[in-house]
Amino acid sequence: MKKQNSSGIIIDIILWTMLSFFALFVLKNPKIAATGVTDGLFVCVNQLIPSIFPFMVFSNFIIKTNLHKKIGKCFSKPFEKFLKIGENSVGIVFLSFLSGFPSGALMTNELYKRNQCTKNEAERLMGFCNNASPAFCIAVLGDKIFHNPFMGFLVYICHVFSAFISGFIISRNSENNFLTHKKDTTDKKISTISAFVKSITQSAVSNFYICSFVTFFYAFLNMVDYLSLVSYLNRFLSFSPQVQNCVNSVIFGLIEITNGINMLKSLSPLSLAVSGLILSFSGFCILCQCSNYAYDSNLSMKYYLKTKLLQSVISFILCFIMGVIFLS
Repeated sequence: MKKQNSSGIIIDIILWTMLSFFALFVLKNPKIAATGVTDGLFVCVNQLIPSIFPFMVFSNFIIKTNLHKKIGKCFSKPFEKFLKIGENSVGIVFLSFLSGFPSGALMTNELYKRNQCTKNEAERLMGFCNNASPAFCIAVLGDKIFHNPFMGFLVYICHVFSAFISGFIISRNSENNFLTHKKDTTDKKISTISAFVKSITQSAVSNFYICSFVTFFYAFLNMVDYLSLVSYLNRFLSFSPQVQNCVNSVIFGLIEITNGINMLKSLSPLSLAVSGLILSFSGFCILCQCSNYAYDSNLSMKYYLKTKLLQSVISFILCFIMGVIFLS
């Protein structure tokens, strides 16, 4: 029997505690939970699906037509030294910055299953290849939250840089064993129309799963808000209104991204930094989705957790600096 790693045990404890507490709450307050489900579905329809579905179709199409290999050949040399990944993985890195959460994990899982990257490489890719899409950062964060698309673009740039920096730090002690990859024996050429149709159908299924997770966590956070659990913390620490709003956003965002992002009420260097932190950490909701792909291929999540913690700190610092420069 396989022994469960420490990260898996921590996730299990969090899930059992959260689900037990939530189940009791739903039995007592079903209307509050129902309101959270409604709010979650609204966010999915108006924010998530429009910002990630087209990019997810595009990314899947590129992989199914093997265009990611051609992208990898063009940029393989610097990435081999910087991130210690092979040319097959380079295309996944680029696509992950376009398609949004959790496409990076999905594509990495597919790459590993097709024997196009090593296990160590796949585990590291899980961490720095799970990122927000430019559409979400600019259209949702920039336009709808901050009412300034350029600020959303700045957060996205900091988000990308923090992913590369954290990927470099995490990978610095890894071995360059990607040159020994075997050829993909399962790769079969398919027609362009078949690749297009499969890309749409698979992206639709993936979006359904994403929305299911988001809806559940919206219901859970609606319970947290109803019980005023965070308010007790704010009264104890006596923060200013602006800091209090950012703290609330971080707490909710570390559980589910869109919930935390939507709580930000003003544009300032601090709120910009908080949005960068939330996006880079990606939240427990995204972690659950990525864990599903990791466990499917028996991949460890240890690099994911380390990378996301590191990336969130770097992104917070970079976004705060950009906020001071452009908002002062």
